[in-house]
Amino acid sequence: MQKPIATPIRGCKPGTAFTRYWSQYAQLKGRASRSEFWWAMLWVFLLGCVVSAVSLFLPDHVGDMVARLWDLVNLCPMIGITCRRLHDSGKKSYWVAIMYIALFVAAIVLGVGVGMYEDSGNPAVVAIGALLILAVFILWLVFMTAKPVAVAPANMPMGAGQPMPVGQAFPMAPQGQSFQSMPQQPAQSMPTQPAQQPIPAQQPIPAQQPIPSQQPQPAQPAPQANQPAQSMPTSPTQPTQGPQAN
Repeated sequence: MQKPIATPIRGCKPGTAFTRYWSQYAQLKGRASRSEFWWAMLWVFLLGCVVSAVSLFLPDHVGDMVARLWDLVNLCPMIGITCRRLHDSGKKSYWVAIMYIALFVAAIVLGVGVGMYEDSGNPAVVAIGALLILAVFILWLVFMTAKPVAVAPANMPMGAGQPMPVGQAFPMAPQGQSFQSMPQQPAQSMPTQPAQQPIPAQQPIPAQQPIPSQQPQPAQPAPQANQPAQSMPTSPTQPTQGPQAN
């Protein structure tokens, strides 16, 4: 299943990049990953080499016509994938117009400089045109190799077009409703915990009172010698009966 053009394909394969390059030739919206862009550039370079090689075996006017036709066919998809790569890196599409205008001006300066060099031998204008082309190429290379960022919608509270790192999700508005029309909910304050009361200081334990020592009991008097000893009563003896004679 092919992903929609608005979703960049990370780790895009060469075949997928080639298909998306030509099938979305006039698509200026959406995003394109770095792998998709550079695989497409490789395909364009290889096809350009094939077209140049074929044009060498053709008559001059036919070969030039084939080369110009290839440039014209390749113009729209090149602008489209460049815009999508700029969107993926958090840049605006007008940078494409700036780079093409600067490249056009540099080509004119370079052409005029070549004519002046042939007439007077002064290479200053040629050098200016070459520096302009080099500056445009460096700017294009920096933008096309930039890291991807997720651009938030313009109606989000954080501001229009504020970039966020990739992988960080931002809230989505319900279908048919924008963030500006959504009711603003008051910020909920977290309940504060009551301050802990100070722990009362422990009262000192009173010292144990000493156990009073036992008083010595008075000694009982010994029995006197002149008192008669009390005799224990003896039980009466019962007479024993002998055996009765028959």
